[in-house]
Amino acid sequence: MDMLSLSIKVEPDYGLAADGVGRADRAKQECQQAKRMAPRISRPDSIDDYLAANIEWAHRATREAVALMESANHPLGPYLDWLVAKGIDITHLRAGSV
Repeated sequence: MDMLSLSIKVEPDYGLAADGVGRADRAKQECQQAKRMAPRISRPDSIDDYLAANIEWAHRATREAVALMESANHPLGPYLDWLVAKGIDITHLRAGSV
Protein backbone atom coordinates (compact mmCIF):
# COMPACT_ATOMS: atom_id res chain seq x y z
CA MET A 1 0.00 0.00 0.00
CA ASP A 2 1.29 3.48 -0.84
CA MET A 3 1.41 5.51 2.32
CA LEU A 4 1.13 9.13 3.31
CA SER A 5 1.83 10.24 6.85
CA LEU A 6 0.41 13.31 8.49
CA SER A 7 1.79 14.74 11.68
CA ILE A 8 0.22 17.57 13.61
CA LYS A 9 2.08 19.21 16.46
CA VAL A 10 0.02 21.36 18.80
CA GLU A 11 1.73 23.59 21.32
CA PRO A 12 -0.55 25.79 23.38
CA ASP A 13 0.71 29.23 24.29
CA TYR A 14 0.11 29.43 28.03
CA GLY A 15 1.81 32.82 28.12
CA LEU A 16 -1.26 34.58 26.76
CA ALA A 17 -2.94 36.92 29.18
CA ALA A 18 -6.67 36.74 29.81
CA ASP A 19 -8.32 39.00 27.29
CA GLY A 20 -11.86 39.31 28.55
CA VAL A 21 -13.44 37.66 25.51
CA GLY A 22 -11.87 34.23 25.97
CA ARG A 23 -9.39 34.17 23.11
CA ALA A 24 -6.49 33.29 25.39
CA ASP A 25 -8.44 30.32 26.76
CA ARG A 26 -8.56 28.85 23.26
CA ALA A 27 -4.84 28.07 23.45
CA LYS A 28 -5.50 25.79 26.42
CA GLN A 29 -8.27 24.05 24.52
CA GLU A 30 -6.09 23.27 21.49
CA CYS A 31 -4.45 20.24 23.08
CA GLN A 32 -7.81 18.84 24.14
CA GLN A 33 -9.13 19.30 20.61
CA ALA A 34 -6.03 17.62 19.17
CA LYS A 35 -6.55 14.64 21.49
CA ARG A 36 -10.09 14.19 20.19
CA MET A 37 -8.90 14.50 16.59
CA ALA A 38 -6.12 11.89 16.85
CA PRO A 39 -8.32 8.75 16.87
CA ARG A 40 -10.16 9.99 13.77
CA ILE A 41 -6.96 10.40 11.74
CA SER A 42 -4.81 7.62 13.17
CA ARG A 43 -6.28 4.75 11.16
CA PRO A 44 -4.87 3.72 7.79
CA ASP A 45 -6.99 4.55 4.77
CA SER A 46 -6.28 3.66 1.17
CA ILE A 47 -5.52 6.78 -0.82
CA ASP A 48 -6.08 4.79 -4.01
CA ASP A 49 -9.57 3.74 -2.84
CA TYR A 50 -10.37 7.32 -1.82
CA LEU A 51 -9.27 8.72 -5.18
CA ALA A 52 -11.15 6.00 -7.05
CA ALA A 53 -14.32 7.01 -5.21
CA ASN A 54 -13.70 10.76 -5.61
CA ILE A 55 -12.89 11.37 -9.26
CA GLU A 56 -12.67 15.15 -8.87
CA TRP A 57 -9.93 14.75 -6.25
CA ALA A 58 -8.18 12.18 -8.45
CA HIS A 59 -8.20 14.62 -11.35
CA ARG A 60 -6.92 17.38 -9.11
CA ALA A 61 -4.11 15.18 -7.81
CA THR A 62 -2.97 14.22 -11.31
CA ARG A 63 -3.22 17.82 -12.58
CA GLU A 64 -1.15 19.08 -9.67
CA ALA A 65 1.41 16.29 -10.09
CA VAL A 66 1.75 17.18 -13.77
CA ALA A 67 2.11 20.90 -12.93
CA LEU A 68 4.80 20.10 -10.36
CA MET A 69 6.72 17.92 -12.82
CA GLU A 70 6.42 20.56 -15.54
CA SER A 71 7.72 23.26 -13.20
CA ALA A 72 10.78 21.10 -12.53
CA ASN A 73 11.23 20.26 -16.24
CA HIS A 74 10.69 16.61 -15.35
CA PRO A 75 9.67 14.38 -18.28
CA LEU A 76 5.97 13.58 -18.12
CA GLY A 77 6.02 10.49 -20.34
CA PRO A 78 6.87 7.93 -17.65
CA TYR A 79 4.28 9.35 -15.25
CA LEU A 80 1.55 9.43 -17.89
CA ASP A 81 2.46 5.90 -18.99
CA TRP A 82 2.21 4.76 -15.36
CA LEU A 83 -1.23 6.37 -14.99
CA VAL A 84 -2.49 4.66 -18.14
CA ALA A 85 -1.00 1.31 -17.03
CA LYS A 86 -2.91 1.69 -13.73
CA GLY A 87 -6.11 2.30 -15.69
CA ILE A 88 -6.32 5.95 -14.68
CA ASP A 89 -8.05 8.28 -17.13
CA ILE A 90 -5.77 11.11 -18.24
CA THR A 91 -8.13 12.81 -20.69
CA HIS A 92 -8.80 15.59 -18.14
CA LEU A 93 -5.19 16.77 -18.36
CA ARG A 94 -4.69 19.85 -20.44
CA ALA A 95 -3.41 19.26 -23.96
CA GLY A 96 -0.13 21.14 -23.39
CA SER A 97 0.87 18.67 -20.72
CA VAL A 98 0.66 15.53 -22.81
